[in-house]
Amino acid sequence: MALEFISGTLFMLLYDGVKQAMSKSGTFKTLLGDLKSTLDSLEPRDIQQIGEHNVELGLPNEEIESLQMQMEDGVKLVGKLSNLRMWNYCCLDDYAQQIVELDRALKRLLIKLKMQEARM
Repeated sequence: MALEFISGTLFMLLYDGVKQAMSKSGTFKTLLGDLKSTLDSLEPRDIQQIGEHNVELGLPNEEIESLQMQMEDGVKLVGKLSNLRMWNYCCLDDYAQQIVELDRALKRLLIKLKMQEARM
């Protein structure tokens, strides 16, 4: 199973959503900045390699599906953060944890891509 979702619409929705949420949400600006930096690191050359080297990377389908679900949830989350109002502050810890988990998952993918690139 290739990781087409990284280079496709899902990636762009997440990336654009993060940029928009950063401009509107002061509360999560640091976490969103970290996530944006990770997304910036997934350059197009790396993205193309994902599909080509999925077997060599050793990414199990479960990990790919999990990452895709986290990205889908991330798109929804950054939409919520863009529209965050005072009465939603009860969910701050949960939102922060979701951002951190998505960033970690994308960083793991980036590390695997860099390791594979070094092997080639």
